[in-house]
Amino acid sequence: MFRSLLLTALLPFCFSKKAPDIAGVYRLAKGNTTFDDGSGWKYLRGAVVIEKIDAHSFRYFGAVTPKGSRTVTRKGIYEYIDGAYVSESPAGEQLAPGIEMTVTADTLFLIDKADNAVDSLVWVRIPDGKITNEWLQKGVDQSREEYRTLGGR
Repeated sequence: MFRSLLLTALLPFCFSKKAPDIAGVYRLAKGNTTFDDGSGWKYLRGAVVIEKIDAHSFRYFGAVTPKGSRTVTRKGIYEYIDGAYVSESPAGEQLAPGIEMTVTADTLFLIDKADNAVDSLVWVRIPDGKITNEWLQKGVDQSREEYRTLGGR
């Protein structure tokens, strides 16, 4: 809670570059998770909805299907600070030591580093904004509800 309040107070002074507008609906073009021991998995499909909160903050609700598993949800906030993104939980706690996101007109290249794993994801914007896979849509809807339950802004 304190971190969230402190971040809110300091954010206006931290932005030196304008955040790229990443709001939109995306499909997973390619993705995998690799653990420190070399194990991991590939994602077969995924979808994410990114909504703009303010000039430097975006909330996201997503669902991915790892090979051999059921669809799982992803949710959180991307804050754009000093020219880079920080990933946060819906409640404002930092989730990962760092993310690297490269943004083009219709593609997000995302490397999300956790304590013992790295997610490498390539998201491509869906021009009409429609998620056509029923299970992914259900996952995104569930992710949005989980986000609200966790007190996301």
